[in-house]
Amino acid sequence: MRKRQKTLNVPEHELIQDVATRWNSTQMMLECLCEQRRVVTDILLDPSFTKKNDSALLLSNIEWDIISELSVVLKDLTKVTTYRNYQSLTKTQRKKVTRYRSCRREPRYGH
Repeated sequence: MRKRQKTLNVPEHELIQDVATRWNSTQMMLECLCEQRRVVTDILLDPSFTKKNDSALLLSNIEWDIISELSVVLKDLTKVTTYRNYQSLTKTQRKKVTRYRSCRREPRYGH
């Protein structure tokens, strides 16, 4: 995947999986998937990398549009819940969150 990311000039991020107990992870997964759309599509279209049966995983343009729209809607909800949760963190926890966000280039709340 990294090789494709470099070739296609896409940020070299790993895909994020959804975690059922952390609903904000759905938004992060969708956002990351949108960012990596070209790479994911390129890999799924490559017969030397993807088995013929797995080509059914290829998303249509309409499905990509839905994913993109969901990501935008969920992002607003994530901002609100992240801000509210950030306010209740200890000083040490806030430092960890700030460090994590700086790696992910996410907006910082509560500053």
